[in-house]
Amino acid sequence: MVVGHAIANLVPIHLDEVRKRREDLVTRTMAAVKDRLTKEITYWDHRANQLKDQELAGKTQCQNQLG
Repeated sequence: MVVGHAIANLVPIHLDEVRKRREDLVTRTMAAVKDRLTKEITYWDHRANQLKDQELAGKTQCQNQLG
């Protein structure tokens, strides 16, 4: 009787609470990952353009270090 009541009434409520918390956590985690990856892509894209500009200007890493 008590177990039946718990299964019918308490477990679904608890399951909904846990599901909502987990879904919120997953949503926040996905947003954080997307934000971080976007920042990384932006950084490396900018860095590649800098290096390309240096190369086109005739400057390489070795030339910068030598003189």
